[in-house]
Amino acid sequence: MLFAIIACAALPATSAYVLYEVTDNPTLRPLGITQERLASVNGGPSEGVSILVRVDWGADRRDGITQRELREIIASTLSSRTDSFVFQFEDVPGSEIGITFSVGVNSYGPFPKERMIDGIMPSLIALDATKRARGNDRS
Repeated sequence: MLFAIIACAALPATSAYVLYEVTDNPTLRPLGITQERLASVNGGPSEGVSILVRVDWGADRRDGITQRELREIIASTLSSRTDSFVFQFEDVPGSEIGITFSVGVNSYGPFPKERMIDGIMPSLIALDATKRARGNDRS
């Protein structure tokens, strides 16, 4: 009897997870979904207004900063003002890093990692202005 109760309670979550694994549709796994995963499936930020941080990562890089370290640096800078940002890393030829910040149709960059603050500040201003214009003042 106890096994039947546990099975009935776990059936919806287990079914959703199996369906997610089969279809690879992140919307079927709502507790495990991230903004970045949903943006990668939809081709852009999923809901509301957010900053798309596109990083052109030089595929020939062998030393220096890692993608994870760069993501943490940018995220810590942006998170002091907003949590509405999504990362997208693209491998490109060469060894350079180019960081572009996009809010709607506005795009700032690409900037080298040493000058990324030149793109962060205008993108935060554009994010605030776009949210006010849409009447969506949630951060």
